[in-house]
This record gives sequence, structure tokens and C-alpha cells, in this order.
Amino acid sequence: MATDQSITFSSNYRPALLPGKYEFSVRQESGPVKETDRLFESNKKTVVIEAPRFTLDPAIIHSVYPLAGARGSFMADLPSIAFHRASLPWERRRAGNGKENESWLCLFLVDAEHAALLEEGTCLASELFGNLQEHKETRVNYLKIPAGLRQQLFPRDEEWQYLAHCRTGQENARESQSVLLGNRLPRPGSINTVYLLSVENRKEESSSETYVYLHKWRFYCEPNNSYLVPKDSKDTALQSLKVKYRVEGGGFHDFLKGLPGKLSNFGYPVPPEELGKMVPQLKTLVSQGGVLLKENNTYKPYRGPLQAAPVEFHWKTNDLAWTGLKKYYKEDAPDRSYAVAYELGVLTALKDDEFHRPFYAWKQEVSAAFLAKTTQLQALNSKTAHLQNYIRNLNPNKPMPPVVLEKIENWKMLKGIPYSYLIPSANMLPAESIRCFFLDTNWVNAFLLGAFSIGSSYESIEKKLLELYQPLFLATNRSGFLVHSLAVSGWPDYTVEAILKKGSPTLLLDRKKLATNIEMFLYEGDTDSGGALTTLTFLPPRGKTLHGFRYENEAFKKQFRNPITHIDMTLEVAFHTESLRTVDIKALLTAAGTTPSSAFFGMMMLEGTPKVVFNLAPI
Repeated sequence: MATDQSITFSSNYRPALLPGKYEFSVRQESGPVKETDRLFESNKKTVVIEAPRFTLDPAIIHSVYPLAGARGSFMADLPSIAFHRASLPWERRRAGNGKENESWLCLFLVDAEHAALLEEGTCLASELFGNLQEHKETRVNYLKIPAGLRQQLFPRDEEWQYLAHCRTGQENARESQSVLLGNRLPRPGSINTVYLLSVENRKEESSSETYVYLHKWRFYCEPNNSYLVPKDSKDTALQSLKVKYRVEGGGFHDFLKGLPGKLSNFGYPVPPEELGKMVPQLKTLVSQGGVLLKENNTYKPYRGPLQAAPVEFHWKTNDLAWTGLKKYYKEDAPDRSYAVAYELGVLTALKDDEFHRPFYAWKQEVSAAFLAKTTQLQALNSKTAHLQNYIRNLNPNKPMPPVVLEKIENWKMLKGIPYSYLIPSANMLPAESIRCFFLDTNWVNAFLLGAFSIGSSYESIEKKLLELYQPLFLATNRSGFLVHSLAVSGWPDYTVEAILKKGSPTLLLDRKKLATNIEMFLYEGDTDSGGALTTLTFLPPRGKTLHGFRYENEAFKKQFRNPITHIDMTLEVAFHTESLRTVDIKALLTAAGTTPSSAFFGMMMLEGTPKVVFNLAPI
């Protein structure tokens, strides 16, 4: 029995009876047992078994790959479609020499150049295929294909039997799905269209053949140079990276595996001789990820919000509601990082019209309400009744405007903070590297204090406001990592699985692209480990039920384990016509060295998702 982690492949799921009219008759073979018994009179019954033919209920379609409207690197992927109806591909027969183990459906893939040669339209089924009494009023979608193009792109006679199979257990062990595969790879740099053709009937003319299509979808296949680095690429920068980092192929896992920086803690690489000259306090700042800016033979450190080691949470340990972080960025403090964060918060808030205008209006009204209550302005004489009414309508509990709250939450995610404040030196994140970091909660809160300080009022009022709204400030551990690699721009929808020190997956809070090849991931931390990340698993953007090949060193390869010999095999894919990218299925199965079947071909074509795993030693 299939489990949730296993898939069972079957070559077909043929129905007991094909669609059509069937006449049943019943008769009694022997005479009556007693004289009083009567003979059973013969009776006939006509039964009609129906099945999809010229139209298809969209609910029958489980999924298509590539997805309709998708844009990505699909150059090595066979188009496929899965149906909820397990027997669908075998419920009818292919026109001509169709056999019972062959599908009456076909996936016909064309690129933009070939699509221009086709003719689409709608008409009655009887107009195409003559006298079809039960379908004379059925309107169909048809596709007229030039005869030469059909001969080039359709499967060969010996290949039809391998293009449909049945699969059980991937998502629901009780539900079987039928799957139909294409025989041609998409063309890079083009919009590709896939037609689900019915090949039970066809209209043949001197220069064309016409078929009914039941479904179609389009997707865009990215050009090769967007995702790969061909040997003949003119891009010298990419070629030098391949040589420098000894990258064999041009794929996602090739580049990530070749990262010379591997996975390490975020920090500024200070030469040992320079580190020896520093006082202990500066060494601590460097170990936490600070960058030392040298001026007049003295070091002026700066620590951004991204740190190599956890930083003590000052508010939590000192319970400073109003004075907050001011004691940590006083004039004589060796670390001016929080002073920089505070001033940056002020400037960012003032520069942001969406924030400072509603925030200033809210703050002024709430401050006035607190001030009125404190100074007893309600006792003003009757000559100032309008002022009394104004004061009476002031609300010290007025909610903060939603746009202001949204900005604060974004800043806690480091959104809108300039790149140079996050990564103050290029040496901290060189090309082709990954760096793990801890988020310095104090830096973020210093930034928020700066933003909160605009439209200042009396210090007592400011203190009261901060006491009330302290929950808006950051008080949780957060961590993350930065990746600087060609993989970021080459595979924009890659995924990452992150494991914390405690051994369980962590919650991704935000994913932000900082530059063309630089991306930052931010995760919720945990109390026990301070949010330390220990394992990162990178996965390219692959579908769960992807069928296809792997493209390496300008060759399409198929890697799989032979189910008979249990030997891992790598085969190079052959094409009938390489420029048309039509796969020679029979040659591929012959090279696999086992008894071919559609179940075996379906299993063989199911492409796994290559993973690249990085581990970081505990801090």
C-alpha cells in the first residue's frame, strides 16, 4: 500500500468497458423445475457508457506543469498534465493504429514560431468528422496543423505507449491520478503553448491535419543565459567566476556548491596583526560584527543591526522605558552605533511623508490631551468655551493611525533601511558567499526611538507615550542570513529551509532582495538558542510532480536509479531532431537497460529536486 511518502506507478488503468452502446440480453437455458413454473422470457436492455470526447470538464484536470502563465527556467522540463480521472487516457482509442495501452490524448507543445503556423477555431464536431449523430450539435475547439509539422513534432508510433501512466499516493493514497507527458522540451526565450489534443478523430487534408483540442495553456521559458552559463558565453565576468570557483556546470546547485565563502558568521575580516593592536572593548565589537573605520590612526566602530553574535537586550535587562538606549550612545561611548541608528530613524521618519504627517498629527493631539489633564486646563473661564470644547474632545487613548503602525512593523523587518547601514563594508559580504547574522534588537529600537522622537513635546509627555507604546518596539530574538550569489538573480524563486539550533524549522518573517545578486532572509528566533541558525537547505524552483531532465555542461542528462539493478545511472538524452527538441524516448529507454513500460518511463522522468545543504558549527 502506498504511503504519504511513496508513489505507486501503473502503466494504465483501463476501464472494463469502453464508451459506447451495449445491449444486454437474458435468457433461461434450462426448462421449468415444476409444471407450475413458467419459462423466463428473454429480455434485452441497452446501456450507454459515456466518457469525455470532444469537451472536457475543467474539474477533471488536477494540475498542469509548467503552470499556466508561469515564467521560469523550463528548458529541461517535459510538459505534463494530471487528471483526477484515473482511466481517462485509456477510455478511447487513437485514430489509425492505436492500441489499447496507448492514450487517445496527446500533449502538443509549440513555441511562438510554430504557433504562427497553426490555425485555431470552433465549429460543430460533425463539420469536422462527418456524421456523428450523438455529437451533431456539439461545438468543439479545433487545431489545424500543417502535415509536415505534425510529422516533426508528434510522437513516433513506437512512443505513444509510454506517454501516459497512472500514479497513486503522492498527495492522497486513496486517489489515483492519470498523467500525460509531452515528448518535446520547451524552447528558451519564447512563449510556449501546450495543447491537449484528442487524437481519436482527425480530419486529413492534402497539406494539413485537424484535431480537436480539449485544453491549452501557455508559459514563458527563460533564455539560457538568464539561468545558465554556457561554455561559449561572451560574459567574461561569469566565465571568470566559473574558473575561479571551479564550477563545472552552469546550474543552480553547481553555483551554490561552489561558494568559496561557504556558510559563516557575519562579520568584518580584520587582519590578525591589526586585531592585536586593539583594546579589548574594540575586539568585542569586532567579534560581534562591527566594522572599524580608521581615522587619524584611531578606530571608530560601527555596528549595524546585523551581528555575528547575540547582543544583550538592554531594555529587557535594565527596564528602561523612557531613557531607553540613550545611555548607550552618549558622547563618550566608544560604540556610536546606536547614536547612528537614532539619527537615521529621525531622518527616515522626516523624509517619509506617509509616516511623519499622520504620526505628527496623532502625537500632537495625544500630547495635548495629556498636557490638558496635567495642567487642569479644563478650569478655563466661560470666555474660552470654544477652547474648553476642543480640550474636552481630545482623546489621550486615540489609536495610532494604521499607516503609522504599518511603517513601524516594516522598520522592525529592516524594510526601508539603506543597504549601507545594514552592510557597511563590501568585505563583510563578498561575492559568492553566505553569512548568518543575529538581529541587534537594540539597534532596531534605537532607530524606532528616533522615528518616535519627531514632533517632540515635553519630556514627561514623551516618557508617558513611550510607556504606553513600548509594546510596539522589538522585544523578540530574530536571526537570518545573507546570500550574495549569481543564484539569486538566476533562480529568483528558489526556496530555503532553515533549521534553528534547537533542531526544528523556523518561521520565515521576511525575504528581501537588497541588490541584483544579494538577498536577505529574516527569521523568528527562539529563547533557548537566541535564534541561531545551524542548517540551511537551498532548493531550486521545481514542481512537486516535475518530469524532465537536468541540464549540465550544455547537455541534457537523466539521473535515476534502476529499479531492477538498484544502480544509479546517468544517461545523456538523445533527440530525434535536436533543433526541435523532440526527445528520442525509445533510445532513452533502451539505454536504461530494463523492460520498458509507461510506468517505468513515468517513474524515470520524475525529476527529483537537487538540494544544497550548508551546516554551521554551533557558536
